[in-house]
Amino acid sequence: MRDFFLILFLTWYAFSDLKHREVLVLPVPFLIAAGLVLRYRAEGGSLPALLSGLLPGIALIPVSKCRRRWIGCGDALVFMVCGAVCGAGKTLELMFISLVFAGLMGILILMRGGNKDTEFPFVPFVLAAALARLCQPPLP
Repeated sequence: MRDFFLILFLTWYAFSDLKHREVLVLPVPFLIAAGLVLRYRAEGGSLPALLSGLLPGIALIPVSKCRRRWIGCGDALVFMVCGAVCGAGKTLELMFISLVFAGLMGILILMRGGNKDTEFPFVPFVLAAALARLCQPPLP
């Protein structure tokens, strides 16, 4: 159920990011609450433990303010929702994989004669990372 919620959320936000180049802010508190409820039902745990999943996204907010061209505040909000659903560890995994995918896209853009200042939406790479994580076989 959590995976379905995460993929549905990321698909919605990826299309919004591609089409409007922005992330919807208003639904985020409700999505975080829903994600926390889903995670609590799946894993249990205390409220501080559940809220710790938000930390990777919260940590990106100052980065988005300092380095506006690297990552936006909306991307930080997306990772806060991911953290509410998956927890901090899996959210950091999503961050890493999505950064690798975005880096590969940047290399492709440069190889095709693009400008190093070319900007592209980031949430579709988070969706691709979530799908890749979902498709990987469990470790023994």
